[in-house]
Amino acid sequence: MPIEKNQVVLFHYSVRDDQGNAIENSRGGEPNAYLHGHGGVIRGLEEALEGRDAGDTFSVTVSPEKAYGPRTATRSSCSTTSKPSTSIRKVGDRRPFPQTP
Repeated sequence: MPIEKNQVVLFHYSVRDDQGNAIENSRGGEPNAYLHGHGGVIRGLEEALEGRDAGDTFSVTVSPEKAYGPRTATRSSCSTTSKPSTSIRKVGDRRPFPQTP
């Protein structure tokens, strides 16, 4: 069944730089899951997954415009928090999350 809007999609991925060096890989963990057609992943990846079937393996190069935008000196992807979260919840877990002061 081809991937189309409103389907839950699970996938593994690996990210490589322009020289082919591995940057990130989801193997060894749970696959990523998202609801297709609702912007749950970057646009270029969602477009590349559209119409693919379960088990397909492929490569895609996503342009900055279809990902997070071009790199600029005024934007930064770095963020910090004063209190890291240590709560882990599973789907269906109904316990309330701790309140932050």
